[in-house]
Amino acid sequence: MRIEATDGNEHKVWLTDSEIENLLRATNSQCDDLIIQLGAFVGLRAFEIPQVWPVDVKHTDSGQYRLSVQAGKDNSGNGGEPRDAFLPADVERDFQSVHNNAPKK
Repeated sequence: MRIEATDGNEHKVWLTDSEIENLLRATNSQCDDLIIQLGAFVGLRAFEIPQVWPVDVKHTDSGQYRLSVQAGKDNSGNGGEPRDAFLPADVERDFQSVHNNAPKK
């Protein structure tokens, strides 16, 4: 695990590639696997993951995928700011698969 001190009494923490692989191997479902991927490879925060849906995926003219998060981190006290995150093609494929195979209510 990589830890970096920031201003004040806060720290940024990153998992190593091997730690991410260990987490992915330990998942019990495709959904759990996707949650790890969205955090590790897309950079979504835990509270952002339940906000995103397939409709939030945009395919750019350059062939990349972007994932729109409607309410990201709140830096101003006025509610979360929208942001776009790069979505690797393999994570986009898994994202669509999980949502297409989810039980319908």
